[in-house]
Amino acid sequence: MAANTVMAFQDTAHGLNLWRFISGMGIGVELITIGTYMSELAPKHLRGRAFAICQAIGFSAVPVVAFLSYLLVPKAPFGLDG
Repeated sequence: MAANTVMAFQDTAHGLNLWRFISGMGIGVELITIGTYMSELAPKHLRGRAFAICQAIGFSAVPVVAFLSYLLVPKAPFGLDG
């Protein structure tokens, strides 16, 4: 999240690409480790439900972000282009 915040304030293509790469590495690591943590920490009888909720949140994030982008791109909140 910190890399995404820094990325929002970049004014050069190089800075944007650098912070997008760093953010992508963090998201990639999170995608791999979340399953391991859930299988280690969730009780056996709740493990399937925990994985289902995790997948539902992950898959529902894409249309939510697309809709928010549709709403925010034409606007400039706090002086930042959408």
